[in-house]
Amino acid sequence: MYIDSVVKKISDSNIACYMKYFCMSILLYADDILLIAPSVTSLQQLMHLCEQELARLDMPLNVKKLEMWANAQRDGRPAEHS
Repeated sequence: MYIDSVVKKISDSNIACYMKYFCMSILLYADDILLIAPSVTSLQQLMHLCEQELARLDMPLNVKKLEMWANAQRDGRPAEHS
């Protein structure tokens, strides 16, 4: 796979969220990449790593398709959903 090095770089960063007992930081589906991080700052760090490695592979990010979603309030408490 062309982006194995991206997965390795993200996995080696040790930035991740834990779901049950599984450490998660990157999920791939077709040409989509989902980065999962415990904070906005951590997500920015993962994005930077991903962007650097994709650029090295001559595969720039399509910023028109880029989306970010956070599930916490600024004080760190989980967001309330109605």
